[in-house]
Amino acid sequence: MKTLKPIACILTLCLCASVAPSSWSQQPDAESASGTTTFIEEILVTARKRADLEDVQDVPLAVSAFSGDQIEAMYAADLTDITANVPNATAYSSATFPGYVNFFIRGMGVAGTVLSDDPAVGVFVDGVYQGISAGIVFDSFDLEAVEVLRGPQGTLFGRNVTGGAALLRTRRPTEEFSGRVRAMGGNDGNLQVAASISGPLVEGKLLGKIAVFHTHLSDWMDNPAGEAAGFDDLGEMDQQVVRAAFTWLASDTFTADLRFEYGQSEEDPLPTWAVDNTLLLGVQPIPGLSEAGARDSDDPIANGVNDHPADSDWISGSIELNWDLPVGSLKSITALRDLEQEDLTQDFDGSIVAIFDVNNSFIEQDQFSQELIYNASLTDSVDLTAGLFYFDQEFTYGERRFGALFAAAGGGLQAHSVTDHQVVGLFAQADFALSEQWILTLGGRQSWEEKDTQIGQFGSSLSCTGFGGDDPKQCTFNFEGGDDWSNFTYKAGIQFLASEDAQLYGSYTRGFRSGGFNIRQNVGAVPGPYDEETVDAFEVGAKADLAEGRARINLSLFLNEYDDLQRTVVGTDGFQTVSNAAEASIKGIELETSWLIANGLLLQANMGYLDAELQDFVNPRGGAGGAPSVIDGTRIPYVPKWQRELHLTYDIPVGAGNLTLRGSYRYVGDVHSTDDNLGFQGSSYEEYDASLAYSPASGNWRVSVFGKNLTDNIESSLITNAVNPGWILNQARNPARYGVELMMEF
Repeated sequence: MKTLKPIACILTLCLCASVAPSSWSQQPDAESASGTTTFIEEILVTARKRADLEDVQDVPLAVSAFSGDQIEAMYAADLTDITANVPNATAYSSATFPGYVNFFIRGMGVAGTVLSDDPAVGVFVDGVYQGISAGIVFDSFDLEAVEVLRGPQGTLFGRNVTGGAALLRTRRPTEEFSGRVRAMGGNDGNLQVAASISGPLVEGKLLGKIAVFHTHLSDWMDNPAGEAAGFDDLGEMDQQVVRAAFTWLASDTFTADLRFEYGQSEEDPLPTWAVDNTLLLGVQPIPGLSEAGARDSDDPIANGVNDHPADSDWISGSIELNWDLPVGSLKSITALRDLEQEDLTQDFDGSIVAIFDVNNSFIEQDQFSQELIYNASLTDSVDLTAGLFYFDQEFTYGERRFGALFAAAGGGLQAHSVTDHQVVGLFAQADFALSEQWILTLGGRQSWEEKDTQIGQFGSSLSCTGFGGDDPKQCTFNFEGGDDWSNFTYKAGIQFLASEDAQLYGSYTRGFRSGGFNIRQNVGAVPGPYDEETVDAFEVGAKADLAEGRARINLSLFLNEYDDLQRTVVGTDGFQTVSNAAEASIKGIELETSWLIANGLLLQANMGYLDAELQDFVNPRGGAGGAPSVIDGTRIPYVPKWQRELHLTYDIPVGAGNLTLRGSYRYVGDVHSTDDNLGFQGSSYEEYDASLAYSPASGNWRVSVFGKNLTDNIESSLITNAVNPGWILNQARNPARYGVELMMEF
């Protein structure tokens, strides 16, 4: 931490020198064009669950926020693209389950697809917590804003946000008639069409909005072995989404918002390939497989022989009620969600040898949630936010594995489980204005959780061994269990308002991630329960607008200490175990800067550094003789030490319009793929994006050309050591994508 002190001192001096009043949202010059002002506009956030939205620069939290216009100007296709612009944050789309996202923020996240492995980064859509990570690779169209809260959020957002939270807000109905249309065509058969219309249904009383979205992507990775076996190339996707929203302006003191979404998707699993030449079963080397790690980024060839698109359907709805009370305001959010994914099929071994394939697996989840939030200014110096949260979900998971690895089990294994999960939380947080410059924050949350599960484990005549039928639901449960947990989390923070445009803040936060049962496990192993993990998080930060609103610097320094860390370990038999196997210490720095160099020329630079180490990790895979080994000081897997971004936006007046040129550079450092750091290492990578857009002075339409991942590097740092040593997989990133887009508003 000694190396962080000089940086903090330098920034403190900069803040004290910032005495000229300014507003970043203020356009510095009347001749400034719309391209750069899109990226320096004021962004209002819900990060503290206040009754009124707040300017992100006023919030004493590490928050990266993006407006809907900014997201579109970045040509961010979905939530994973948006997260790529956040320091110390990454989001990986799962190779096995389309639409399943693995978030990492400040070193904490989940790398697998086991539904029982609660996410460490909470995703909230219009205030509604998403219980599992399936089905949340959210398209960017119709988004009003996205907020990424970095670090544990143990009080207001509560459960299982030891890494952070992603808050997504869809666009609300407008009081005036308006509409938006977007059409895009690009390489690999990429076609997107989206439209929305909004306005009053009953003047002054009822507003409505409907948005529709369709996307199609053709196969983009060759699959010669699969074609020979009668299967297609990989990468195809077809998706349709419909969103409807209604706002009832019942009175001056009461409003109601009804939101509805239906989506359907047919999508190939993300391509993978084996990168190690030494496999099990005496097959060495695999025919046609290159040396370990020696893969050309411009040679997208997979070796899958049975991949098939998965079908996903989801429906969700919520009702948000807002009352203005004699003292304060009350908000109620009631929500339902139902998700089904079927025919999840993938050649998981990534080779032309049938070693480990997944076939006809499925996910089913339904959830109900209810949250009440009360806001009040109790006095001129005390603001209170308090609430009640209830959450109930049931998820069913089935998996079929077959191939040479499972020859002893008749060629294949099946597993099936049903889990019921309930959560109750009570929370309160208050801000105390000690003076005009100093604000103290104190908060706490009491949570109760209960999980009950029925599991048909892999490999038992009593459960799911063999392929007696085509449906894992035919399995017999051979384990039933349940447990409950309670936890009190809290926060203390201090904010110093150095000027109208600069602040310093510091906080201590306690967070937790609940315990549970491992539903993907072989027979004979005890699925749990494993205990909750806890985190003590310390953070100091600063936010400042400088040079009369032409520059911005946001800095945060943090230290997170984890106890009873939950780790998932893949054994030599290919099965997973979950245990509270370690402690962890994570410290780092995050810097976000913007500089309007001249009217129409904007430079943005972000940086994230992480020192994330496991401590006293008990490796059940063991050392010599198979005995458990204790590991200390290894890097946490899938966490790069360095992330850097650079964005340059340049506006050029052209006739009665504006031409905007934007270029982006991103660097992600190398990562380890196993807790012991002995597995195959994921390499660092760089990515370049560029776009050119023209819009008239009226601003009601825009035509643009864009390119993403211009070097066409599909190598990712997401490496899977499925069985170590000897079976290493690499998951593809999206290849070069370029296209032409037309956006119109009326």
